[in-house]
Amino acid sequence: MKNHSPRLNVSRYCVGILAAALLQACAPKYSYRENAMPEPVVLSPRLQTMFAKTKLVCFGRYALEVPKEAVLLWGRIGIPVDVEVMSGGAQAQKQRLAEEIENIKRAHRTAEIIYNDVGPIAGS
Repeated sequence: MKNHSPRLNVSRYCVGILAAALLQACAPKYSYRENAMPEPVVLSPRLQTMFAKTKLVCFGRYALEVPKEAVLLWGRIGIPVDVEVMSGGAQAQKQRLAEEIENIKRAHRTAEIIYNDVGPIAGS
């Protein structure tokens, strides 16, 4: 006849509760599906050269292939929080964007702006 002490049963119960709590803590908290690019992006010849040799860099839950020469730097960054209110609606916004693109091209003659239109994923 086996002798089971009440203390041993309480310990097993506590281990079971702890295991269940740990499994619950590790369960995904969100059930949404992330959007991805709908199709592979064709790289320009300049980018094809840059990405000929790559390495995988991981941070958080993301992993990116970057050029082999790239260096991942850790640190803080400050992002300005100024909000500029424009009048004139979408047409004024498009005009402002065209002016900013021209400023970039003047200041950086090697800048290559290859796309400036609606994103491939609606609402992104």
